[in-house]
Order: sequence, then structure tokens, then C-alpha cells
Amino acid sequence: MIRLKLISKCIKKSWEKSNKINILKKLRFFTLFKHTFTLLIFELITMKRIIFFISVMIYIVCYPNGPKIRTELSNINDTLKVVKKVSANYTNGNPEPEEVWTFFYENDLISKIESLSDGKITASVEINYEDGKIKEMKDYIKPLKSLNEISVLRVFNYDKDLITNILTTESQRKILYMYTYNDLKQIIKCQISENGKLLSEEAYLYDKKGNLSERKYEGQSKKDMTFYKSYDDKHNSFGLIYSEAYLKIISMAKNNILHSYNYDGGVDKYQYEYNSKNYPTKITLKRNGQIQNITTIQYE
Repeated sequence: MIRLKLISKCIKKSWEKSNKINILKKLRFFTLFKHTFTLLIFELITMKRIIFFISVMIYIVCYPNGPKIRTELSNINDTLKVVKKVSANYTNGNPEPEEVWTFFYENDLISKIESLSDGKITASVEINYEDGKIKEMKDYIKPLKSLNEISVLRVFNYDKDLITNILTTESQRKILYMYTYNDLKQIIKCQISENGKLLSEEAYLYDKKGNLSERKYEGQSKKDMTFYKSYDDKHNSFGLIYSEAYLKIISMAKNNILHSYNYDGGVDKYQYEYNSKNYPTKITLKRNGQIQNITTIQYE
């Protein structure tokens, strides 16, 4: 600040003197003014750097592990949460009993999902995290003696931000899901094995927007291909529930599928209703013209 005052006095004296001198000296004044102005700017920049450094140090002290923000979610700019999904399957045009999925969150991350049918909990999933990433999923499914007994345990392993494999333990079986990615960090292959023996394999292709366009399945006794022909331009609700890493596995699409078909002759068409933020609130699935499922989604 002392240097700034000296600079200011220097400018003032130079200006008063310039009124009494000739044109040549005025030119000298402007040269001096240019240098002093440059020095002034340097002082201001230096002060800003000091303030910025202090701010960074305060941030590091207050948040040594970083802020608890929704870095795991795909649609990070949205504050909406999916809180409930109500789904009903149809057989020959007749609805079956509804299944209600309720979603619970902790620190803005999905922590538990419960499934109810006829007003009773039939299944639940607990989700545990490590360093902000999904580490475990524990499935509790009836008709076990109690919902305290784990039916399926899934353990996630990563290479940086990508899921490389999921080890699934169910009863006495241990099944490994291995994932391979391309340069765009899209899953292009999933291999499923048990005790080192390959059970099945899936390969994937994507369109220019990053949505899944083709799925090729090859198992021990079955082969199939599914083509995903078109998508809408709206948001996928799964992006509000799961991490981007897990979204690559369970959805493989940023938007909502409109039309797909497979080699078995099945043609699926989806109809949507949306809220004001372009997330689906109602999904109607028709296969070969007949309703197969209607799902409604509630947000908060």
C-alpha cells in the first residue's frame, strides 16, 4: 500500500510539472505515466495472487478430503432425486400386481432401494461406497427366512473411474463380470465367468451420441442380437440415481430408448411422458403392439 501511495504522488507531481514545461517534457511525462501505470497493475496482480493463495490454503485446511458434492452422479447439475418408481407388468393386456421401488439417499448418494409388493417389502438393496465410488451392493431378497440374510453380494473393482469387474456371490456360486472399454471409455465387451470358465459374452456398439446401438449376446446354448434404433433427446432418469461408472453398465445410454428389436422377432417401442426438466415421469413399453409394462417415476 505504501508503494501505491508513492506511485500516486509521483503521478500527481509529474502532471503539475507538465503544465509548465514544453511539449517535449509532456511526452516524457506520458512515458513516465506508462511505466508507473504498469507498476500499479503489477501491484494489483500481486495482491490478487496473495489473496488467491490464502483462499487455497483456507480451502485445504477446511476441506482436507474435498467437499462432499455429487461427483458420483451423471447429471451433476440437476438437484432432482428419483424417490419412487411404480412398475406393473402386463400379460395378455391384463396388469399384474404393481411393484413399488423406493429410493433412499445419504449425502446425496443412493444408499438403499426397497421393493414392495402388496404393501410388503419383498427385496432391498444396500449400497456402500469407498472414496465416493460404489464398492458393495448387498441384495436382500425373499423368500429367505428374514431380510437380514444377504441373497447376493456384489463387490466392485476399479481402474481409476472405470469399473473393471464385479464379483457376485450368490449362495455358493461366485460369478465374475469383466468389462472392457474403448478409448471413449465406453464398455465394448462384458465376459461372465464362473471358476475361470466362460459362461457368456456380450459385445456392444454405440451411436454418435454415445447411446447403445447394438448388443450381441453369445452364451453356451444361445445367441442373440438386439438393435437399439432410436432414442429421444431427453434425460435418462438413471443418471439421477447411479454413478456415471455404474450407468455405463446398467443403461449404456444418456437418453431414453424409443425403438429396439432382436433376432427373435420382438419389436419394442417405448412411449414417454416428461416433467418440466425433461425427465420421464411415465414409461409405456409395448412389444409387437401389446403393452408389456407401465412404469411411473416420482421426483423430489
